[in-house]
Order: sequence, then structure tokens, then C-alpha cells
Amino acid sequence: FMRNEPFWIINGDIAIDVSPRPFMAAFARSKALAVLWMTRSGGPRTVEMAGNNVQTFRSTRPGTRGTCTFCGLHLASPGLTGFMGDSGSFSIIDSYTKAISAGQRIVGVCSEKSFWSDAGTVEGYLDAHRRVLSSYRRKLPGGRLMSRRLLRRQSELKRAGVVIDGFAAVGEGVGIAPGARVGDTVVWDGAEIGPRADLVDVVVGTGTKIRGKARRMVLRACDVRDAELHATLETAGFRPEKTTVQPLAPRGSAREFTRAAYGAKRVLVMQYSLERPENGLYAKHAGFLRRIGVPVPKILLDRPRAGVVLLEDVRGRSLLDCVTDARDVTVRRFYRRVIDALIPMHRAGADKAHRSRLTLSEPFSTDLYTWEHDLFASQFLHGMLGLAPARISAGLTDLKRVARRLLREPQVLIHRDLQSTNIIMSRRGPVFIDFQGMRMGAAAYDLASLLCDPYVSLPLRCQVVLLAHYAKVAGSAVSAVRGVFWYAAVQRLVQAVGAYARLGSGRGTGRFVRYIAPALAMLERALGHLDGMGDLKSLVAECRRRSKEV
Repeated sequence: FMRNEPFWIINGDIAIDVSPRPFMAAFARSKALAVLWMTRSGGPRTVEMAGNNVQTFRSTRPGTRGTCTFCGLHLASPGLTGFMGDSGSFSIIDSYTKAISAGQRIVGVCSEKSFWSDAGTVEGYLDAHRRVLSSYRRKLPGGRLMSRRLLRRQSELKRAGVVIDGFAAVGEGVGIAPGARVGDTVVWDGAEIGPRADLVDVVVGTGTKIRGKARRMVLRACDVRDAELHATLETAGFRPEKTTVQPLAPRGSAREFTRAAYGAKRVLVMQYSLERPENGLYAKHAGFLRRIGVPVPKILLDRPRAGVVLLEDVRGRSLLDCVTDARDVTVRRFYRRVIDALIPMHRAGADKAHRSRLTLSEPFSTDLYTWEHDLFASQFLHGMLGLAPARISAGLTDLKRVARRLLREPQVLIHRDLQSTNIIMSRRGPVFIDFQGMRMGAAAYDLASLLCDPYVSLPLRCQVVLLAHYAKVAGSAVSAVRGVFWYAAVQRLVQAVGAYARLGSGRGTGRFVRYIAPALAMLERALGHLDGMGDLKSLVAECRRRSKEV
């Protein structure tokens, strides 16, 4: 098939409406090994070009000026096969990279009056439907992908008493009872939606039955091609064909979470890789924390060889959800409860962990603080903003002072990532999750993670009141807590911005970019409470200006 003539490759997870002619013309004109469709708007923008020639697919400054996104449409010469893998699966991007290194031309073409949507994630798949409908109504490219049969079906459902907000793309043999709420949702063939169902931004799998609220994706476990998931559920007594599962949004920690329901039973399945070794510590850490009185989910089954943990599905809302748009008095009440629950970890966790010989991640040290600084520099300052090394180094020198101050603090057992989405407010009180990275460090680092969380952006007055509450419960002087807190805030926020920049270029985790701006604002506030560090203050002020441009 690929031996003699040029051939097309079309990625299977894209929705497109584009003419092939610009690519054919460019291919004939350039005599390139391949011509690829590019866009300068949308997507991760990880491709750098010089003129029309692709230089790299893995830009160190994704999303900045001069970068593009590869749209997944290729017109290739048979010569490309010489750069493909010999057998099995391989990355076509690696093939193009090898070809560029060998002196071959890979040409990028930006096609006007076209439509492209990446449907390779749940969020992208739903957004593709949303954008196609919008294009149809506005008579723009992409509107031709709209099915009029689905529009008629949507009108019929509305007349029958189904509440539809946005779009409802409904397959064959689907039953949706009057009273159900369906908004921006795709329902595959044979599903049954009850009268009290509340579906917003959901993909509903084939044959799935839904009676209540659902988000993101719901399907039968037997339709998931995952042997370890099946084995774990069956060990717990869940029959896959009778079990409904909801894969949760990626969290950027080499882990995947799936909520499973079998009758009245609810559990959470965590599947992890040891790409981050701390993931293998989760189950033992959970048992230890429960024994010392720190509220965490109960471990129901641990399968370390398979990299799977079955845990209690704590019913409740995240702290972020609880405090969003809440009154100040309500916000403070929630945070005081979290601080009260945290104290046993800080007060007795270190001694009890030592006595029980608990394996922990490496403690905070000069090297670890420096690693966080480097993450900030490489992923955000250089990678996203493209700042010069000389401009960056001055700010990093000030950060060394921050690290030295934190290393003078007593080392206690800390959560390490105590932000609002890692705290579930349940009926029994706060429950901590994502604690696998806990280690020895300054208590102020946890406080900074909690009170300088860019997801929430607490006002200064609230931060001060809650710091006083921590000091009172911990038996510390308020001045001592405040004295180190702003140093910890700088350290934590630098780490957060670097992590957001890194995660922002990943597939399914691009949402993290939106938190860079509030993190920088909080970082500038923290620096305002510290003397000196003029280079870092100047650098952060420039970052705020530059990030708005990006």
C-alpha cells in the first residue's frame, strides 16, 4: 500500500472539515518527505517551524509566539516508511524527528477556512460536538459534520419533557425519561436514562443505565478494555457486566482513577505506574495515617504487583467546591476544620513514622528545593515565556535564600500537596487524599499549599486569620508562624507555577495553564511580605506582564 505512491494518514481521534488541495499543492511544490496540517490557534502548540519547514515537534516553549499545533492530517511519501519502526507500535512523531535529523524536509501547511477539533480525550470529544453544532448554526467550516437526524431527535426529546441545555447527541435505541436533564452530552446506543438523571458534559456508554447525577464519562465496566480493572473489581465481588464505571479526569501524577458502582456499593480504583515511585507508597501511607488519627480513605484492596489500589469512595465535595462563591465566614469555618484535622500529622507524625519504620519519600533538602526552583525555571520562565538564562539566574539566586530559611525550621511530617482539590469535605469531616508524596519538611510548606492555593486565591485577611488559628491549635507563637509562612508561600507557588506550565502542555491536562495567573498574583503578594529579594520581585512582576501576552 505504501510502496509506490504518496499516501494520506488521518489520525483517528480528530473531527475535521478541510480541503486536501493545499496539501497536495505543497507536496508537489516542495518535494518534501511529508506535508502536515498545522494550526497557529488551539491545541498545545508544541511544533516550531522555520518558514514552512518543521524544526521540532517538542518545543521547549510551547504555546508561545511562532509555535503551532499538528492537526493529525498527513500527506506522506513512501520514503517515510524507512523511518518507521520495524514492528509493533511506534510514534509517527519519532519517525518525523528521525527524518528531520537525516536532512529530510517536513513541511507544515496552515489551511484557511477549515475546521479541526481534537477529540482524543473525553473533554475534547464533547467539545468537538459543541463546536460542530456552533459551526452549523453559524454556517462556518465544520457545520457539514452536523447530523440533521440528531437535531430532529433533540427536538423530539424536548417535546417529550426532557430538559436539554446545549446539545444532546443521542444514539439509536436510547431511552430518556421525561424530567431528565441532559446538557452538552453524548449518549451512545442502547443507554437508559432515568427521570432523575442529571447529565452535564458527559459521555454515556453503550447500554449504560443512569438514574442520578453523572459527570465526564459513564460506561459499563465490561466495555472497558482493561484486564487489571476487571480483575480488581471481580476480586471485590463486582461483576463487570453489572458495574458502572466513571473514569475521572487526569490528575497529572502517573495515576488514573475510576469510580465504580455495583448496586449500592461504591468504590474508587486507583491505577498507577512507578514512573513516580511515591505512587507505590500510597496504600501503606493510608494505613499509617488512619492509625495516627489523620482522616484519609480506607484501603479495601492493595495489588502492588498490578499497580492497583481499591479504596473507599469518600462521598462529599472537594474543599474547592465548598468554598467557591461562599461567604467569608463559611470559608473560614471550612478551613479551620481542615487545619484541625492536619494537626495530628504535624504534631506526632514524624515520631510515629520513625517508630513504625515507615518508608517515606526523601525529605525536603537543598536538593529538593533546588529541583522545585529548576522546574519553575525550565518549564515556565524558559519553556513558556522564553526568558534568557541571565534573566532567570538572578531570580534563582534569591530563591536559594528562601530554601535556606525553610531548612532552619523543625522537620515534621507534611502532606506535601495540601491544596483544595486534595481535601474532601465529607459528612464525617475533612478527608485528605493524594498524600503519597508526604515526607519530612517544614510545617509552613503545608500551610502555604493550603492557604496560598491558586485554585481558591484566599484574600490576605483570611490567610492571616487562619494562620492565627493554626498557631493557636499547634501551640505556637503567631509571630513565629507568620515569620516563616511567606517564605514557604514563595517556595510553594514557584513549584506550582512550574508544575502548571509542565502539565499545561500535556494531553487532557491543559486546564492547569489557567491557574498560572492567580499563582503569580499570589506569589507577588508573598514576596511583598519579605525584605530584599529585589531580583526575584522584578522577575515575578515581568512574568505577570509576559504571561498575559502569551
